[in-house]
Amino acid sequence: MRKYSICSFIIALLLCGCSKNMDTDKKTINIAVTGSPSVYSEYYERGIKRAYADVCEEYKNSGFEINVNFYDDNDNYETAEKITAELVNDEKITAIIASSSAEICENQIYRTDKAEKILICPHWIYDSTLEDANYSNMLLILENQL
Repeated sequence: MRKYSICSFIIALLLCGCSKNMDTDKKTINIAVTGSPSVYSEYYERGIKRAYADVCEEYKNSGFEINVNFYDDNDNYETAEKITAELVNDEKITAIIASSSAEICENQIYRTDKAEKILICPHWIYDSTLEDANYSNMLLILENQL
């Protein structure tokens, strides 16, 4: 239930925070979820899908179309790098939920910040990732502090 609430909050935050940056004619929010189902829990995916359904229901009359798509990186750095490169260069993508791999996430943080995309990190990352640079487009969710 805790992760479900976290995901609901994240999606609602994106709706509020990103809506001012969008063209008035285009009211679509596209969220990409990266990672590998073989690594993250089935409850993680179910939680995102349930939060997505709730947010769609709550904002159905807001004029926004909300889309969530999953991208399986097979927990492979090279595959994830290709997926991340495509996502950060896609103008239609509003935000990316990071992979559960710290190595992959480190690359995603760098690439999304450079492209000025929002990255949500609900998993763990290396301390050195945050110490090495000042990233402005990353939302870090610390499970043990919620």
